[in-house]
Amino acid sequence: MKRTLVALAVAGAFLAPAAAMADGSGITLSGVVHGDIGFGQEKDNNGTKVYDRQANIGTFATRWQIDGTEDLGWAQAIFSLAVDQQFSGSARGGSGKATNNNNVGDINNRNSFLGLTGGFGTIKIGQNEHQYEIQQIIQDPDPAAESTHSTLGLMTSWGIAGRQNFTSRDPQSVWYTSPNFGGVTVDVAYITPRGGKVGSVNPDGYQLAAQWKSAFGLALYGAVARYNDEDGATDSKNDAMRVGVGYGMELFQVDVFGEQLKYKEAGLTDKRVNMGVSGALNFGQHHIRAAFSTAGKLKRNGTNQDDTQARLFWIGYAYTMSKRTELQVNYGKLDNKANAQFGAGGGAVLSPGNDADRFGVGIRHTF
Repeated sequence: MKRTLVALAVAGAFLAPAAAMADGSGITLSGVVHGDIGFGQEKDNNGTKVYDRQANIGTFATRWQIDGTEDLGWAQAIFSLAVDQQFSGSARGGSGKATNNNNVGDINNRNSFLGLTGGFGTIKIGQNEHQYEIQQIIQDPDPAAESTHSTLGLMTSWGIAGRQNFTSRDPQSVWYTSPNFGGVTVDVAYITPRGGKVGSVNPDGYQLAAQWKSAFGLALYGAVARYNDEDGATDSKNDAMRVGVGYGMELFQVDVFGEQLKYKEAGLTDKRVNMGVSGALNFGQHHIRAAFSTAGKLKRNGTNQDDTQARLFWIGYAYTMSKRTELQVNYGKLDNKANAQFGAGGGAVLSPGNDADRFGVGIRHTF
């Protein structure tokens, strides 16, 4: 049934009637097919191998979406329906073999919304990742933070089991994006109480972000986020604050970013500071990209917790074969302390304190 609905949706996107186009309306189909063949290993804190250089096929944010617009005169009505759809399913058995927990053809909702846009800005309702995460993605040189070891593996994530991470797509959101004022845009999002995790007490939240991009390549970023009662604990609060600066030209791009994450409930306050730097060099069709990020010690009720740090390094080379197709080679390495719980990306789910690295060769195709 799912596949039938998908086929009908795709057919509808291609067969939009000419009359709809004539009145200022339009429907487009776009997406990304991105994957690689990789070889990775995982070691526990004693150096014992959990798995050793086992090959797996990664499908990184492979997705498609249908976007629509209609000219209303004073504004435009807009919508987007986006889904993940893997072309390679989960592997059988063994930690680290699988790239995901889905079967081939399974679909999951991505950023999907309905809204209005015009001189007043843009208003949307639906499911979406918000600017807190998007700012991190913009400052990650890997396209859409899709590779094995993106900085999102440490940045914007708790690394503490069961806690809210600020990279999740909020399923019920209302958000507003301002017009561009001299390079400055502002985003405000409200997450309804029904948009929280199942089993939470009375979750709701908000995100507020601003970014400034100059004509000469400099960019500044800042965002805050708050989620209430997200983890099933009454009066719990998850807070995040990030800042970033970037400078980019055609030849190169460099970004620096940092954040503070804080979790509070009765008798407990956890804090963590994360930092990172990334860069890219572009020589015609050749691109070299790298990123390094660190998760600082967890501070619980004002006291640093031992062995809770982590470091993540990633480097990649890409060759642009056409306007839509890119060949990629990348390597990522994650170092966890004994009591850290960060994942390696690419679907590898690590036990607390485990380290991992992975080498992959793949293709990213957009349409």
